[in-house]
Amino acid sequence: MAKTVVLGMSGGIDSSMAAYILTKDRYRVLGVTFLLHDQQDQNRLQQLEDFAKKIGVKHEVIDLREEFKKRVIEYVVNSYIKGETPNPCAVCNKSVKFRYLIEELNRIGANFVATGHYVRLLKKENEILLQMGMDRAKSQEYFLARVEKEQLEKALFPLGNWKKKNIRKYAQALGFDLFGEESQEMCFIPEGVKYYEYILQNYPGDYSGRIINLDGKVVGEHDCYFKFTIGQRQGLGVSGKHPYYVIKIDAENRDVIVGDKKDTKKDEFYVRDVYWYREMPFDTMKFLVRIRYNHPGGMAVVRQLVGNRCLVKFEKAQRAITPGQLAVFYMGEFVIGSGWIE
Repeated sequence: MAKTVVLGMSGGIDSSMAAYILTKDRYRVLGVTFLLHDQQDQNRLQQLEDFAKKIGVKHEVIDLREEFKKRVIEYVVNSYIKGETPNPCAVCNKSVKFRYLIEELNRIGANFVATGHYVRLLKKENEILLQMGMDRAKSQEYFLARVEKEQLEKALFPLGNWKKKNIRKYAQALGFDLFGEESQEMCFIPEGVKYYEYILQNYPGDYSGRIINLDGKVVGEHDCYFKFTIGQRQGLGVSGKHPYYVIKIDAENRDVIVGDKKDTKKDEFYVRDVYWYREMPFDTMKFLVRIRYNHPGGMAVVRQLVGNRCLVKFEKAQRAITPGQLAVFYMGEFVIGSGWIE
């Protein structure tokens, strides 16, 4: 008897081709599209419904707009207001997408859940580890590093051994027209609107303040402190003997702290809410640590502290270590843990 998979279908090429591949592997597929916000393209939803019918996949839309607002949009806004740079995809994958895929799995008695992420899973001897996808340029294990082991127990990733370019070629060879641009990280913000404009429109307040150098001298003013990100050089509106870079956001005082380029590099930082996929045998271990998605990573010693906190110390200082972003710990191709940068 065919096993049933609940597949998250966003309407893009990846999850659509994941649905097709699963049907070719003789799974019975229920495609689930989550309605997350009002910016979702209604035409794309109809295209998705038509595509599901074409390949013989059942499809349903579940309205999660209130849940997404509470768990993702409010998290994003609060992070910026606290002076942090959020990572909405990592939060959404754990707290919305996998949570409700599994809820649907339990509701209908399915065998597996699946998504179109380029990532693989290692499952052996009661251990589950995220593994980089075969296509290193598109691998998405970083964004799944907050999804818990229990959520991955019944997960399938049909694209883990594929390269994106080959998925595109496969879709073209089948005559599938799949479907527009890839989704953006701030998917709920209207096209053409910057994230800080969205916050100012929906959460008005006085966010103006001073721009201060590391000597404590006021070198300028700004109208919104969360316009700025750690390491930013362009668009500061101030100048000095050398170009200024953003070093720190002081949200409490609404100040933006600037310094020289060398001041953007640090070799240690703290992470909170650390989640481990593998229990560590020692309090101090060495990993490759990535501090953002497009960061190649650097070797670092990670020391476990109390309260799910860790101290991370790089062998070589890294640029723009940013509070609110996700630090992910690797051994080779495998994710061992992650935590939020303080």
